[in-house]
Amino acid sequence: MNTKVLLTALVSATLMINYYNYLDSDDAKLASGIAMLKNRIVREERLQAEVAAGGAARSVRSTEGLLFPASLNPTAALGKVQKLIEAAAEASGIEVANISWGEPFVLPNAAVRVLPIRFNGSGKPFQLGRFAAALQAQKELVRPEGMTLSLKQREGVLSLQMQLQAFQRVSDAK
Repeated sequence: MNTKVLLTALVSATLMINYYNYLDSDDAKLASGIAMLKNRIVREERLQAEVAAGGAARSVRSTEGLLFPASLNPTAALGKVQKLIEAAAEASGIEVANISWGEPFVLPNAAVRVLPIRFNGSGKPFQLGRFAAALQAQKELVRPEGMTLSLKQREGVLSLQMQLQAFQRVSDAK
């Protein structure tokens, strides 16, 4: 009888340890994805500061592949941004709840139009890290402006709400 109790306790402890190690690895992947996003935000804020400081023409030329072309109408550009986000979500296993567009606006003193978009989805922590990496890997610049995470009722699933921005040239003149 004693060995049965000992064996049951040992199996229970092993299962608990493996479960917590699994959760820790998910947290590490999520933290890695968030750190990657923060680094990208810092680079993009430097670019935006340069544009705001009057280096708009030079900055737009130096970001050739990052901005959507001016020849694209803003609605079509928002559609392309939505497709980029959907592709990143699909590649990472994130479940898309909805994507909505904001009103595009031109930054003052810059040759850049901001294309705002809101994304709602859900997934496990490691999927959110993959989603962040997939967004960062896009050719065009898709910058997170804000993010809210909340725990859903399903075990280990997080609800994600993100406000994103993409950028479009106002003029293709170089």
